Amino acid sequence: MDGLNKVDDRAQKEFKKGFAELSAEEKLQFVNNYDKEAKEYQSNKKEDDANHFFTMLKQLTLTGFFTSEVGMKQALRYVKIPGKFDGSYPYKKGDKAWAI
Repeated sequence: MDGLNKVDDRAQKEFKKGFAELSAEEKLQFVNNYDKEAKEYQSNKKEDDANHFFTMLKQLTLTGFFTSEVGMKQALRYVKIPGKFDGSYPYKKGDKAWAI
């Protein structure tokens, strides 16, 4: 929770409003700057140092999206499981393989 509060504090400092109140363009700019900072930190940190908060937030966000219905059905190739085995399931060369 402390990390999320810091995100809002940082948005307040940079844009004079909370993160939720930023426009789509401001949010994109904010996230890109935070991501750049996190990548620099990660590449220069010592082995024993903690990961950057934004790195963890980004990983959790991506996990949440790709395990959601929209992420699974629209961004990934989705085949409902459990289901019967179908050895002649249509496959075209170059199709993404995805299994749970």
